[in-house]
Amino acid sequence: MQAPEHVTFRPGNLAERIARSPLAPGATAKRDLGRYYDLLDLVLEEWEDIYQVTTQEWGVIKAFVATRYWEVIPEPKEFYEQFESFLRSPMSKGFDHQLKVSAATALKQADRTEVRAIIWEAESTPPPDAATAGATSAGADAAPP
Repeated sequence: MQAPEHVTFRPGNLAERIARSPLAPGATAKRDLGRYYDLLDLVLEEWEDIYQVTTQEWGVIKAFVATRYWEVIPEPKEFYEQFESFLRSPMSKGFDHQLKVSAATALKQADRTEVRAIIWEAESTPPPDAATAGATSAGADAAPP
C-alpha cells in the first residue's frame, strides 16, 4: 500500500500547486496548512465580489454541495454539470428560479481553485432547508402533512 502523498507548500507556488492538479486521496500537508485556508478564503472573497454572490445564492450552492460527496475535488466543468443536474432535480424546487440562475452564472465561470474554495465554504456551514428555502408559509392554521 502506498503512503499518502505529502505536499510541502512553499511561498510563491501554493496557488499554482492548487490550480495545477488535485491532491491524491489521503494527501496531507506537512506545513503551512493555515496559509492554504487563508488562500482559499482570499480566492472565495474575490469570487464572491466578482459575481456579487448573495446569501440566498449561497443557500442554493450549499444545498447542492450537501447532496454530493467527492473523494477528489471535481474539475470545474464536472462541478458545473453536477450543479445543473441538481437544478433540474426535485431537491432544488424550494429555491427561486432567479436565485438558481444567478448561482449558476457564478459557478459556470469558476476555475479549479475557486471550486475548491466554494466546496470548502459550503461544507463548512450547514445548508438551508432546501424544501422550504423559497416556499411561503401556508399559514398558522395549516395542518402538518
